[in-house]
Amino acid sequence: MDVYMEDRHVGRLIIHEKSSLFIYSKDWIAHGFPITPSMPLNVREHYAVGVHGIFTDTTPDSWGRKLIQRFQGGYISEQDYILRVSDQLRLGALRFSLDGGMTYEGKGKGVPSVSSLTHFKLLVDAMMRGEGHDYSELVSNVSLGGARAKLVVCDDDKMYLAKIPQITDNHDVEGLEYICLELAASVGINTTKSMLYGSEGKQTLLLERFDRHEDSRIHYMSAMTLMGLKDGESCTYVELALEVADKVSSHCLQELYKRMLLNILVGNTDDHLKNHGFLYIGGRWQLSPAFDITMSKRPYGANHALRINGCEPDTFDTALDVAEYFSLDNIDAQSIMIEMAGKAQKVLLGNATCKKIIKKQRVVDYVFINEIKATAMQQEL
Repeated sequence: MDVYMEDRHVGRLIIHEKSSLFIYSKDWIAHGFPITPSMPLNVREHYAVGVHGIFTDTTPDSWGRKLIQRFQGGYISEQDYILRVSDQLRLGALRFSLDGGMTYEGKGKGVPSVSSLTHFKLLVDAMMRGEGHDYSELVSNVSLGGARAKLVVCDDDKMYLAKIPQITDNHDVEGLEYICLELAASVGINTTKSMLYGSEGKQTLLLERFDRHEDSRIHYMSAMTLMGLKDGESCTYVELALEVADKVSSHCLQELYKRMLLNILVGNTDDHLKNHGFLYIGGRWQLSPAFDITMSKRPYGANHALRINGCEPDTFDTALDVAEYFSLDNIDAQSIMIEMAGKAQKVLLGNATCKKIIKKQRVVDYVFINEIKATAMQQEL
């Protein structure tokens, strides 16, 4: 298949059963950029076991794959997953064609309005109950990753990822994620714009698509692709920081450190490599806005999907020990922690919406806030 970015030919991707290879077009070598740091601009064949991560980044994860499997049935190859995603909704800027760019694969049914969320919520509920319905509307909206139900909607010419509450939820998952994003923004983390839509307790979380700007698409790469890893494989924050400094920019390191601290603060142990990403803007890679930050009931110090250094507990003490890898000294790292603790209290207890959700759900364990203060004070002694 041929790969395009907007309407420019990037190259040709050939997918075999257990491997794939990609070759840049001559025009892209002359006027383009490496679509991922591990694939420099040259005429050679770029080989991969399985499919290159930069292409699987455009495919859905468990929720979307489950929908495609149910709709299509039989054996589904990685190429099928790539081509089955709606071209209009596909993550990032890459597009795929089987006819030399005459048409792009992934025919969708357009982008539904935010007002249609009630209808889609009923479809999601029915599917989760195992009821027999026509789910083609859901399948045509498959685009982004993750395990939970989601779809893309539009409102006022902007595209949003809608995270839909599920009938199996025993707490307000979407409301708690909204709180985490509010908290992230309050401490200076670049965060995807978000809002809650619907009635209290059954609210859908709307996240503005950061890979779209007006009519343009923005090229995206996951941290998993940057690290050259596959699903089920991981690394540490320290290893990620080293790779970011080498392949992206050292200017991203302090922001990455803040995100690591925030994940510790709210107990977001699901901070795997697919939940960190990069955008190619202005001729360089930069961290994408933060997303998929969720609270958990796991105890402070529990292992995260992305460990800090792989051998010490995932705590603020360990975070201070590795500050140098993020271009920070201990004094600067402590200052960030103290500021984050203060902002956390204001957001978690001062924001009426946040306070209501927290009081109802009883998920936030204030040991996190107390621990961050104690850690900072201990380091000052």
